[in-house]
Amino acid sequence: MTSLETAQDQRWSVFDALAPTYQARPDYLDDALDRLDTLLGDRRQARLMIDVGAGTGIFTRQLARHYSDAEIIGLEPNAPMREIADRTRTDNVRYTDAQASALPFADRSVAVVAAASALHRFDRPTFYAEASRVLQPGGILMIIDNLPRPWGARFHNAYLAYQEAEVPAYRRGRNSDGFGGYIDLDPVGDLNSLPQFDEVSYGLWPFDDYLDQERLMALVQSSSINRSAMNRVGREAFLDQIRMLYRTHADSEGLVRMSFVTIAVFGHHTKI
Repeated sequence: MTSLETAQDQRWSVFDALAPTYQARPDYLDDALDRLDTLLGDRRQARLMIDVGAGTGIFTRQLARHYSDAEIIGLEPNAPMREIADRTRTDNVRYTDAQASALPFADRSVAVVAAASALHRFDRPTFYAEASRVLQPGGILMIIDNLPRPWGARFHNAYLAYQEAEVPAYRRGRNSDGFGGYIDLDPVGDLNSLPQFDEVSYGLWPFDDYLDQERLMALVQSSSINRSAMNRVGREAFLDQIRMLYRTHADSEGLVRMSFVTIAVFGHHTKI
C-alpha cells in the first residue's frame, strides 16, 4: 500500500455513513458501455472485467447486465459499501476487499479495468501502473463519472450554489481528494502521458434525472461534500435548506430536475 493510500485507509470510515444512501445516485448512461463495445471490437466476449472502487455496485451491476457472459468483480475497501452491493449481486458478479494500489490479479489477466466516480480517491500513478500490469494486451482502462452539467436545471444550479457557499473550497465539477480538499481531474491528460496506452478517447453524454423528495434527500446525504457542509452549519440546518430548495422548485408531480453529464475516458492498452 502506498503512503497516500495508507493515509486514505484511515478515512474510508466516512463511507460507513454514506453507504446507506448511495443507491439514490443515478446510473451512468449506457451509451458509455456501447462505446466500450466498439473499442473492445472482437474482444467483446472478454471473460474478466473489474470495477475498482465499486462502492455499492452501481456501475458493477451495469457492467454485469451489459456483459452477462463475463465475470465481473467489484473491488471495494469499505465493508458497509460491499455489504450493500452484495445484496443485489447477480450470478456473474462478486465483490472483494481490495484497493486500487494493489489489484489482486495476475499480469495480463483482465480485459477491462473500470473506475466509476472513484479515481479521485486513488493514488493515481500507482493505480495506472497496476491497471497496466493486469490488463491484457489490447484491453481497456475505463474511467467514468457523472458530473453536474453546466447551465443545467434551475434546481440543480441552486443546489450547487448552496454547496459552494457552505464549502468554500469546493466548486461544481470538482472532486474530493480524500483529505478535505478538492481537485480537478484530467484522466485524458494522465493517460496520454503514459506509453502503456497507445490510444486515448472520451465521450460525453448529457442527461436529466428527476427526483422526488425522498430520493433527493438520500442523494444529498450520499455526498462527502455535503457531509463537510453539515459539519460546518449543522446537519438539520443544511437539510432544511435543501428541503426549502425542493419546495421552491418541485413541479406539479413533486419532482425536481438535476442535470448531469456522463463522462467516460478510455485508454487502449498497448498490444506489446
